[in-house]
Amino acid sequence: MVKASRKSHHKGTTLKQLLRTFPDNETAEKWFVEQRWPTGICCPKCGSLNVQIRLKHRTMKYRCREKACPTQFFSTKTGTVMEGSKVGYQDWLIVAFLVMTSLKGVSSMKLHRDLGVTQKTATSPSTRSAPTPASKTRSAPSWSSATTRSA
Repeated sequence: MVKASRKSHHKGTTLKQLLRTFPDNETAEKWFVEQRWPTGICCPKCGSLNVQIRLKHRTMKYRCREKACPTQFFSTKTGTVMEGSKVGYQDWLIVAFLVMTSLKGVSSMKLHRDLGVTQKTATSPSTRSAPTPASKTRSAPSWSSATTRSA
């Protein structure tokens, strides 16, 4: 019979370290972009690398230049569990941290209290599945809604 570890502290990232690493939404978005597109930004629908970057649009920062592509404008959130959410990137990282470090899951009330958002807003991330890394292909998103949502 294997005995459980008696350590009160296991190594890993703490919430304090997470907030130091990602002090704002811009830093968190940069991390999401690097994780999602390690070889360069590509269209989430057609996979084309012919992408215009840094558009002046507030939420849709990228545009696919392929004429046949059904989605012309997209963001880092497009095609992920974050799509359609107004919750910021830093808050999404906090939600992911809480979900992955919690033994029993995270309630929408806890997210509401911890993030300072309405319970309705907190219900959206808590009802979506916990983000998991997808395959490392060029066009597959890191936190794909297709691979994480349960049927």
